[in-house]
Amino acid sequence: MTSDADYQVLHASPFPEKARLLIFVAYAAGGRLSDLHRYQVDSYRAAGFSVVLVANCVGVFKCTEEDLERFVCILSRPNRGFDFAAWSCAVRFIGGLNHCKEVSFTNDSIIPTSQEALRSMLVRHDRRSDDVLFLTRNNELRPHYQSYYFTFRNRAMEGPAFDLLADMTEYDSKWDLINQTEIHLSDRLKSLGLTVGALFDHKDLLNDPANVTIHRFVELVERGFPFVKATLTTEGGVDLDDPRLKCVLTPQVVHLLGKHIKCRGEATYEDLPMRNVPPAHTSDHHGLIDSDGIQVSWNHSPSSCGHLVVPLARECGTTPFSTLSQTRILAIAHCYYVEVAEKLLRRLKPLGVDARIVLTTDTLQKAKKLNDFADREGIKVIVEVHENRGRDVMPFLAALARHHANADAVLHLHTKKSLHDSELCDWGDYLFESLVGSAEIISSNLDILQQEGVGIVHPAHTNTIKGRLNWGYNFQSAQELMAKLGILITADQILDFPAGMMFWARPEVLRPLLNFDLSTKDFPEEAGQEDGTLAHAIERSLTFLAESLGYSSVSVVAESKTDQASGVAMSVRPSELAVTLRRMSKRILQSRRRATKYYDVAQQVYPVATASDPTDRPRLNVIIPSLKPDQTCGEISTALKVAMQVFWEMGDADIRFVVTSTDVDRASLATASELVGRPVLKARAGDINSGASVISSSDDRYDAMRLRKNDYFFVTAWWTADLAFRLMADQHEIYGTQNRLIYLIQDYEPGFYQWGEAFASAEATYGRAKETIAIINSEELANFMTEKYRFSSVSRLPCEINPEIASSLKPTPKGKTIFAYGRPGTPRNCFGTLVEGLRIWQTRDPGKNCTWRIVFAGEAFSEVMIDELENASCAGKLTLADYAALLSEASVGISLMLSPHPSYPPLELAMAGALAITNDYDHKNMSERSPNIISMPYVSPDRIADELERATEIAQIGNSFQLSEITCPASSIPVFDPAEVARALLSTS
Repeated sequence: MTSDADYQVLHASPFPEKARLLIFVAYAAGGRLSDLHRYQVDSYRAAGFSVVLVANCVGVFKCTEEDLERFVCILSRPNRGFDFAAWSCAVRFIGGLNHCKEVSFTNDSIIPTSQEALRSMLVRHDRRSDDVLFLTRNNELRPHYQSYYFTFRNRAMEGPAFDLLADMTEYDSKWDLINQTEIHLSDRLKSLGLTVGALFDHKDLLNDPANVTIHRFVELVERGFPFVKATLTTEGGVDLDDPRLKCVLTPQVVHLLGKHIKCRGEATYEDLPMRNVPPAHTSDHHGLIDSDGIQVSWNHSPSSCGHLVVPLARECGTTPFSTLSQTRILAIAHCYYVEVAEKLLRRLKPLGVDARIVLTTDTLQKAKKLNDFADREGIKVIVEVHENRGRDVMPFLAALARHHANADAVLHLHTKKSLHDSELCDWGDYLFESLVGSAEIISSNLDILQQEGVGIVHPAHTNTIKGRLNWGYNFQSAQELMAKLGILITADQILDFPAGMMFWARPEVLRPLLNFDLSTKDFPEEAGQEDGTLAHAIERSLTFLAESLGYSSVSVVAESKTDQASGVAMSVRPSELAVTLRRMSKRILQSRRRATKYYDVAQQVYPVATASDPTDRPRLNVIIPSLKPDQTCGEISTALKVAMQVFWEMGDADIRFVVTSTDVDRASLATASELVGRPVLKARAGDINSGASVISSSDDRYDAMRLRKNDYFFVTAWWTADLAFRLMADQHEIYGTQNRLIYLIQDYEPGFYQWGEAFASAEATYGRAKETIAIINSEELANFMTEKYRFSSVSRLPCEINPEIASSLKPTPKGKTIFAYGRPGTPRNCFGTLVEGLRIWQTRDPGKNCTWRIVFAGEAFSEVMIDELENASCAGKLTLADYAALLSEASVGISLMLSPHPSYPPLELAMAGALAITNDYDHKNMSERSPNIISMPYVSPDRIADELERATEIAQIGNSFQLSEITCPASSIPVFDPAEVARALLSTS
């Protein structure tokens, strides 16, 4: 099996219906597609393929908005295991490939000769009936069909062929891959009972001992073969100017091939930021205040942080510094240390004559020196003198208030020395270099700042700073400041800010600071304070402020300083910024520290961080405990059925299944794809994608889950509702939305627990009346819930027998069989009381009663638990067919349920003509549904024995049954209408 670590879904759109899908593996040297790759993909698309890209790369895969449009899906993964590992990855992470017309697999080693040749190949391809179709055969090593391109179709779409690919071993050695996998692939497919052939199956080609794609490539193309192997020029001894190559490829494509080969040789490699990494604590202290009285904090783990290298990577065809020349810049630099100011001023020279450069200081003598420096350098500046209070922050705010009008970008610097710590003596130079180190760096920072949603650009934290980003003595001041702007911050949130208080920012991000109307007297007199001042509090508030306005902050590092930065430095081009920044988004307002000890008690819930997703399409999020087939019967099956009924009424919408309690395996993906009737993608919580997807919030709890403005939630178990309400709170903070959720209530779940944390947490999910569209399963439960709780909208699901069970019930002579619904793992089914009641009944007349066969079903358990009973066995969890057969045979059944929900076994027993013993509960009298149901007013072993005695006396042994009607008790709650619920859901944005 190949490794799934570090895969990413970079892009996904809805899979076209009955697509001719092509899974294209490309080695992305330097983390990018080459122009040859783009030519290959464009040729496939023009021929009619929908293309999935699997990018094998070292480090971060980078692409443009135009690149995204080329693909229905992009998966990025580490460059391990070659093309087979990449194909295997795609098969494991795209469920429901059987919903496609066919699926082809290829790699970047073959170059289409033309779009027309590809179309002709597909015409020829469609005339064949093979289940698996390769293009050519190779007799080297052993006869085999070559795997550079093959297609699953017909019977190969049914499953086993995909299983074969999904389970491929990942090899480090190409030679091992060839010998262990590649030359055996076609034989292994044949062993599955599939027909396998080659499209170009001329006898002379099939019998050629050499590799015909290399030694006879011109002849192959003349026969209609639509490809040329790229390895001709790297391994086959053919030069780029070889006339044979030029007769099968256009000069433009040959040129692209040359560039492609050159790029591979020159590629540089980067690390990859880690995902799903817990936040890092700044102290070993578990509380909030350490032994020195410092308030500690949580930070993003450095290993998960990506920083942009400046200047940005060069891009052909762009004008250098165009952003710099077109941007109205306000630069404010506080120059307390004038000996540092001269060097700083030279760095500002590239800002140009149109920039407004404001220098602030604290004495007239320093002001004169600053003017003299500026005159010598030919830089136009405004020098202002301010009282020495508030360090650089108060002068900055004063200058900003005077000069920010008409500015597009604000730069804040100061002459930093950090005299209090020798480890930070070079920190100022690091900050200057990353913000204004050159004209190219300045222009790059402006390019980043002008990207949609970016509010602040600041230097990445250095290795000496990491672990020091704490609240210090500043939390209360920062909290009070932000509260004045309606921003709530707590010590549980992750703390991140432009440490050193130097940055580029949009004016609109800083403008709220001016509303505080701060003056010099609001700041303490200068006394060499290292922490605990209003200036320090404002510094720590900047990122919170930006995020509250819908902006993110982006960290950068100068190319010459990457060794000093904590985290992963990424070199991107301007055209790649938009896609890269969307993926990098890390928020602190919706961030969460690691789980506290509370979550050890309430184990079904856990903290989840969130981040914005700019996608506009509406999406239904079905939050479900599991999608594994062995766990999706009963309540989960009902929830999925109801969720899909609502989804189909939502129109053109996406769907995301959020699994809370298990991992997502291929069987889970198959469940989801069968529900939606198209391929479904296994994504990560932090991926941005459209269409149908499945994520595991449990596995990815530290990978911030993406939220759209138009995300809607469907929940069922109480802990899924708890999660949804927390996600909706974050959604409201990000977008200001007031959405409601659909809550399918299938039982009174607080009753599953003792009075305590779980009971309280479960019941709390019923207290969100305005936010809840309730669907309640069964009349009895609906009557119970609506008497105790209020919801904005409520409907009921009629309690109905599973049609597959009903249709499987067969008229069978009733035997002396007692069906016992025994689930020792579920306290509300009263397993111990049930067993004791049966034992007492047997003791009353052993000679007669012990002749009855007792069959327990519903859950597997050790028969030691029933060894005090005679003639009793455990059948465990039955298939629906076996379950129906047992119901048909049983003449008496017993199923207890201490809950207002009626439960299904008594109804199914009654329908099958058996006498069903069960119990009453608040608003529940099961005998109202069928005369075959005996509903006890209370549960005790003796009462069970009494009812068994009566039931076994009147049971119709030997008689075949007719299906009995199950009626519904009265309820004023309207019946569930999917269209109405969908309308109510979508009307709440």
